[in-house]
Amino acid sequence: MTVDILPVPRGFSFELTVRSHGWFDLPPFRFDRATRTLDLPLARDGGRPPVTASVRAEAPATSVTSGKRALRVEWHGETAGDVDAARDALRSVLRLGEDLAPFHRHVARDPARRWIATRGAGRLLRTPTVFEDLVKLVLTTNCSWALTRKMTAALVERCGEPAPLGLKTFPDARRLARRDAAFFRDAVRAGYRSPFLAGLARRVASGAIDPESWRDPSRPTE
Repeated sequence: MTVDILPVPRGFSFELTVRSHGWFDLPPFRFDRATRTLDLPLARDGGRPPVTASVRAEAPATSVTSGKRALRVEWHGETAGDVDAARDALRSVLRLGEDLAPFHRHVARDPARRWIATRGAGRLLRTPTVFEDLVKLVLTTNCSWALTRKMTAALVERCGEPAPLGLKTFPDARRLARRDAAFFRDAVRAGYRSPFLAGLARRVASGAIDPESWRDPSRPTE
């Protein structure tokens, strides 16, 4: 196990970011409410086995955080010390590179929304890839949250790569592109979503669309 201390932006709340919406409740995320620890398995390139990050907030007496709260990350897995790409992915998941100071200054002027700035809210948890966000978005349509959890869990269990701490990674587009609509219908129980999931995976795996490019911060909002 390797331990990281990650600095966070001023006004950052770990728990409000994690619980900003329902993604934290879907595999492969695992959030322990008692210890307020988020576990997340992360795939790595080059055929290397996945690692799992266990993240919680703390305020260590270290100069790297300049007195601000920080995150303690325990990396589990083979060659867990070589986690540069996984660390970058984790920072992206928690939106640590985004400056919310202008937004917080704006809402602080509104008495009804001042709590957002005071408590450090405003960041929305996302997954390591846009593809995973898209698949989960499809799995939320026209159904209960319980069904969304069931479909997501089946997809990760059947197609994910084993990772430390008994978790599995979310399958990438290439892995899901090998599956047809019948798999999504029968194994994942995705119903009418099945052909759309199969088609999305094939289009991303073939390069017909590149969802990851949508996260380029230089792209204009419009």
